[in-house]
This record gives sequence, structure tokens and C-alpha cells, in this order.
Amino acid sequence: KWYPLTLLALTCCSDPGAIPRRDLILASGTANELSNLLGYEVLGQGDPTGRSAVDSEEMVPAELRRQGYKWCRTCLIVRPPR
Repeated sequence: KWYPLTLLALTCCSDPGAIPRRDLILASGTANELSNLLGYEVLGQGDPTGRSAVDSEEMVPAELRRQGYKWCRTCLIVRPPR
């Protein structure tokens, strides 16, 4: 009975981190720093087209897609696996 409560307490006390939206990354000039920190190109390959089917295939490199990375059509960044 204590196990779920312990996990909930640990979860609420941890910080999952947040990757900012594309426009904020570009405005702050932190793309290189963020990519070095995370170990992959957060902004993806090239420029987004605005078409989610195309962007999800072209913006995320095949190697990252195989590892579970996805294109976030809302934030316009490559999202790490959950």
C-alpha cells in the first residue's frame, strides 16, 4: 500500500525538464547549446514545411526515429522518447 504513494511523492518532487518551443530557441540563440546538452539536433533537419506528415518524416533523422524520437508539430522541435 505504501509503494504507490512513495512513487507518487517521488514523481511530484522531480523535475522532468522542459525543451522550449522552436521560436524561443531561435530567439534566444541557444540552439547549439541545447543540441550539445541533449546530444541531438533539437530543431531537426532543415526547415519545417508546416505539413505534419512531411515534417514527421523529414525533420527527424532516420536513426533518431528508430530510437523513438518524434517531431512535435506544436513546438516544432524533435521530441525525445518518453
